[in-house]
Amino acid sequence: MGNSNSSEALDFEYNVTASHYTPVRKFQDFLLGEFFEIKHNTSNELLLMKVRVTSDKSQYQNMIESCFQRASLLHKNLVKFHGYAGRESSGTFSTTTYKLYLYFQTLPKDLAKIIKTKKGANQPRSVHKNYFSEVELHRMMTQFVEVMEFLQVNKISHGDLRPEACFLTDDGTFMVADRRLLYEEELNYEVDKPSDKNYLFSPMALDAYVKGEKESRENRFKADVFSAGMTLLECATFRRSANVYEWGGQPSINKESIFARLSEMQNRYSPRIVQVIAEMLRFEEPVRPDFVRVKRWLTGLEPIGIINPHSSSPFKQSPHKVRILVRNLV
Repeated sequence: MGNSNSSEALDFEYNVTASHYTPVRKFQDFLLGEFFEIKHNTSNELLLMKVRVTSDKSQYQNMIESCFQRASLLHKNLVKFHGYAGRESSGTFSTTTYKLYLYFQTLPKDLAKIIKTKKGANQPRSVHKNYFSEVELHRMMTQFVEVMEFLQVNKISHGDLRPEACFLTDDGTFMVADRRLLYEEELNYEVDKPSDKNYLFSPMALDAYVKGEKESRENRFKADVFSAGMTLLECATFRRSANVYEWGGQPSINKESIFARLSEMQNRYSPRIVQVIAEMLRFEEPVRPDFVRVKRWLTGLEPIGIINPHSSSPFKQSPHKVRILVRNLV
């Protein structure tokens, strides 16, 4: 996350906040927006504070309801939400402003930064890179799927699982943050804002945008599976997943590029890991698994099924020789 050692005064007008915490610094993250790092006056624990502001009372109430729901969701791979404080104040012309102060644990490094460090800056592709080991990638994938399955069971989709939105602690614990509270905008693979070229659109959402539809009819949990698969593919190859999206002319996803990266994975990782990620990247939503099913595969409760090889495959027979994937990608 980006840093700023700005000494400007922070907005601590709410008395409870001001009496319990001391501001440390203010910084800006390109994805999650503005944050304040604060220190508890008694325990010295560092927390992140995000301030959400709205003049819409119903939106404010919805955010409070989200806080209540989020406070009951505890998972070791979900960024800890410590609580919230709210305040409303009257301004000129009888306007009312609603502020919500949200408190989270400090965030570890995001995957994008970790990948950049591991592969080295400006290193040619021929130079050996410090790839994640089989054990590391499997552990990351398992934790990723477990926390997303937890959210799915609680009927919460995420909406943006790019590497910059996923975190890894020094001891290898994978974490995601609930975007409903952290993000400035309530968007979920929205089709009317394609300006973010690093956004990992699902095939159905991108197709909806191409057709001029205002909202995608996709299954949001399966859209999250596709986005998670793209992020895991980037972790395995150190090639930016956003680069498989082609924006010149009619926007599309370069299937051959994904296919080649899956093929490259086989030089470093077991067939099982490659196949699970390949299944997560199926273009046709009906045959793409949700997180509940992926978890069953990873825990051995269900074998990874072979889908009908005669179904139409978006991954046309490729000149790339792929040992285990051709018959299974639908």
